[in-house]
Amino acid sequence: MSTRNPILRLRVRLSHWSLDARLAAGFDLASDPALAMRAGQLRSRRHRLRLASWLERLARDAGAGRPDGVASAAPIAREQILEARDSLIQAARLLRESESVRSQGVAMIERLLRDARSVLYAETARGAAELQLRAALGYLVGSTIDAAPISASATPAGRPRLTQAA
Repeated sequence: MSTRNPILRLRVRLSHWSLDARLAAGFDLASDPALAMRAGQLRSRRHRLRLASWLERLARDAGAGRPDGVASAAPIAREQILEARDSLIQAARLLRESESVRSQGVAMIERLLRDARSVLYAETARGAAELQLRAALGYLVGSTIDAAPISASATPAGRPRLTQAA
């Protein structure tokens, strides 16, 4: 199927949530033309700039103490975002500046931003947003962070720490 196929484009439009979930989970792009098309959409410069702006706005609004409803339809988990602020800004920078980002990392960031149940909007364990953003960053640039499963542990101060299983 060609990317100009209107049926394929419609399928991608209607199933982008499930395609994003499959991409975030690391499914092979060659396994499905719709998956490959969606990966291309996510990696497009326009889409990456939109996500980068969203990440920057979240970091800025959480730090400014603005009311939750101003920046997004869902209230933000301000403490989660403040703890993950550096990772939000780093992800935004990579999305803006890097031409070779991996679709898996972009899909992970897309899901964090668009899912109202994600750690950016729902109160959850302290440091959960930082852990998920760090994992997405690793997959975004294809670093060695994705070579081993990531587990979380807490330091004495209660701050999350990324470790790689041997």
